[in-house]
Amino acid sequence: MLPFNRSIQPFCFAIVVLSTLLASPGVVYSQHATLDKYYGVLDLKVERLRMHVVIQKDASGLSGYAISPDQSEEEMKLESIALDDENFSFEMKPVRAKFEGKFNEEKTEASGKFKQGFGSFDLTFRKVERFPKVTHIESWTGIMKAGPQEFDFQLRIMKDEDGKQIGRLDSFSEQIGNLYAPIDAKQSRFKFSIPATGATYEGKLSEDKKTITGNWKQRGAELPLELKSVSLTETRALKQNRPQTPKEPFDFDSTDVEVTSKKHKDVKLSGTLTTPKDKGDGPFPTAILISGSGPQDRDCTLYGHKSFLVLADHFAKQGIATLRYDERGIGKSMGNFAEANTRDLADDVSSLIDTLKSNKKVDAKKIVLVGHSEGGLIAPMVASERDDVAAIVMLAGPTVDGEKVVLNQTRKIQTESGIDKSAIDAQAKMMKTFFAEIKSGNEITDITINT
Repeated sequence: MLPFNRSIQPFCFAIVVLSTLLASPGVVYSQHATLDKYYGVLDLKVERLRMHVVIQKDASGLSGYAISPDQSEEEMKLESIALDDENFSFEMKPVRAKFEGKFNEEKTEASGKFKQGFGSFDLTFRKVERFPKVTHIESWTGIMKAGPQEFDFQLRIMKDEDGKQIGRLDSFSEQIGNLYAPIDAKQSRFKFSIPATGATYEGKLSEDKKTITGNWKQRGAELPLELKSVSLTETRALKQNRPQTPKEPFDFDSTDVEVTSKKHKDVKLSGTLTTPKDKGDGPFPTAILISGSGPQDRDCTLYGHKSFLVLADHFAKQGIATLRYDERGIGKSMGNFAEANTRDLADDVSSLIDTLKSNKKVDAKKIVLVGHSEGGLIAPMVASERDDVAAIVMLAGPTVDGEKVVLNQTRKIQTESGIDKSAIDAQAKMMKTFFAEIKSGNEITDITINT
């Protein structure tokens, strides 16, 4: 029994902000004058994320950034900011997210919707002089045995300025941390849950308040778990173990590559060409690595795991060169990812092929496209249009049409987020109407939406 063997990735801001922040450095805005600060809590059902928003102003206009302190202290740039007596809105274009809200009469709060993809969540920002603090007050640890397996847990308890307790669970055995854990503690009874996994824990606090004896319940199973109090200085930090990440000395040489799109002049892609070391000057068979949906850096970094760097290292050991690249607007690449569709991303790959063919270290007759997820759709798109692609590799590529992919993914994400089934069914019906109109070549109008 694995406590976290189902999807635990919180939908929307939690996962996307984390992956984006890992992929790019934070932004510093100290040269701007701070205009306003806004604080909100985004309730995703399986996660609650504090959001700090800073709006700044200089001679060129408004700018700003957002921080989700429950995920990272890195800053995410805000764009298309609108701020007046009635409206407050902004976009985070690299992650295709936006907030649209309206102020109350006192102009102290802006309530509206935080939207990303097909998700829409209520969110209220209140104007603050400073952001509320959350203080770490307790830590508890325990080992749970499940047959031959053991799970090393740590529960960190925080308290906000209103006195409300908030839990965060770390599972060191599984390298999973910072899971949202709502706490319900009354006298000697202690209870918390993990909405992301459907697990609950209920126990009894000892008289000396140093031990909690109880049971972990999940998917019909019930296992004993004793938690012991430890000091704050004994609280452990979860260090992700990524043994696959290549370490020096590398088995490859690296060269920076800059490519300007032939069809999209505002797009300039930055990448890394790795070639096998100590295997001559080539030319080498070369793989172009194409990432899945969402903005990705050249290493396809997610939760600290650099899957494309791992692949590049492996290919180099086999005598194969690799080109991996930052997608539009990510890392060192220029362009707007949020405005790109799959066709545009396929055009980017085609431009990469043209550039590689003139590189003396690349065997122009042996260029292979390796696509993951949406990349598994892009690879065959490009190969079907060119006669100079030697082969394609599809990693978890789509096996049904795009309509079925979107409908299925949307339903699963919304179900995991705790959205009511009737609302999910209603949105699925609306989306099917949209798809029918799109396939027929019609424009989606207000009349279509209301049918």
